[in-house]
Amino acid sequence: MSSVWDGGLVGGGGEGVGWGEKKEEYIGKKEKERKAEKMKLTRRDLEMCEWINRFGYATADQISKKFQMSKQVVYRRFREMEKEIYVIRERLLFQESGVYRPTSEILSLAGSNLSPIRKVSLATYQHSLGVIDVCLILEQKYSGAEITTERELRAAAGKAGPGQEGHFPDAIMSYMGEKIAIEFEQNPKGRSRLKKIKTMLLRGDIPGVDRIDGVWYIVPQEQKALAQTLAAEFSAHGDYFQVYLYPDFEKVQAAPGVEPVPVMKNWARR
Repeated sequence: MSSVWDGGLVGGGGEGVGWGEKKEEYIGKKEKERKAEKMKLTRRDLEMCEWINRFGYATADQISKKFQMSKQVVYRRFREMEKEIYVIRERLLFQESGVYRPTSEILSLAGSNLSPIRKVSLATYQHSLGVIDVCLILEQKYSGAEITTERELRAAAGKAGPGQEGHFPDAIMSYMGEKIAIEFEQNPKGRSRLKKIKTMLLRGDIPGVDRIDGVWYIVPQEQKALAQTLAAEFSAHGDYFQVYLYPDFEKVQAAPGVEPVPVMKNWARR
């Protein structure tokens, strides 16, 4: 009968075999096998993870739309990357499939200077996914448009998170020489907060951004009353502010009978 002890493997009447050496040999062999079996990353894998990180995280459906590949392929690639801890899958809501966020390891391989997020916040979860959907539609409608995300704006300005001085739009779309600030509005803001943001946007007061040429407020179709309220709030500023319903991008006018908000002198930009 054989037994294992710290000094070695002892067989019935046999000679002891150095277990320490065998262990090192075994571990070394397994490590080589693991490295050999490690998935081969493609350029597309790196591009997908770098794009996701610009927003922080994204769903398989959004990745599929952006890179024009089937969701089955997306799931397969990200399942492999998840095994290697290149990405982390988080599921915050029971009836949803969850989101993927890349880790620093794969972002380093992609050459990205934008740090990954450490946690998906439930408080901003639906809004963040809505912003991605809006940006995907904008890129489809305006071929050649370049999108700069809020995370990229904050990184360029050296301000990592919300609650700091200055207002950052959800994105900026650069198209045909103009820069349009994009605001995805799902819920009404307080009047004083909205006026403060409007003042900053009229002044083009966005940290790290040289100028903006207009502001588009994008509101979900089911929030048409909110869209009309915003249109009334901005009606005195001409075309600088525009309000659209998502996802069809129907332009919204102020509701009949709603008086435009007077323009204060320090807001008069156009």
